[in-house]
Amino acid sequence: MLHTAVDGEPFVDRAETAVCTVPTDTPEGDGTPAWDSTTMIVVQVSGGGATGLGYTYGAAAAAQVVERQLADVVTGRCVWDVAGAADVEKGAAVPSPCPPTWPPPPGPRRSA
Repeated sequence: MLHTAVDGEPFVDRAETAVCTVPTDTPEGDGTPAWDSTTMIVVQVSGGGATGLGYTYGAAAAAQVVERQLADVVTGRCVWDVAGAADVEKGAAVPSPCPPTWPPPPGPRRSA
C-alpha cells in the first residue's frame, strides 16, 4: 500500500537491516590484525512505494545502531528530508520540510 504525507510527498514506512558475514578464502590483512571473514551490513528503507538499499562493511553492531537509533529518526519523515533526519540524529531540532505525518499511519513502523 502506498503511504504519502498530507501534501502527497512520500514518507519512510520502515527501515530494515540484515547482517551477512562471508568467510574469506584465506586470512587477509593490510598491516593491521588479519581477518578471516568480511561482514556486510545491509539497510533497506521503504517509503512511497519504493525501497532503497544501502550497505557498508563493518561490525555487526552497526545494524543495531540502525535498528535502535536511526530507524526511529527516519520512520515517518519525508523521504526527501535526508539532511533533516541527519540533523535530528545529531540532536538538532529540525522540522521536516514536508507536512507533518504524525501520528504515522497504522501498521508496522519498522521491522528488525
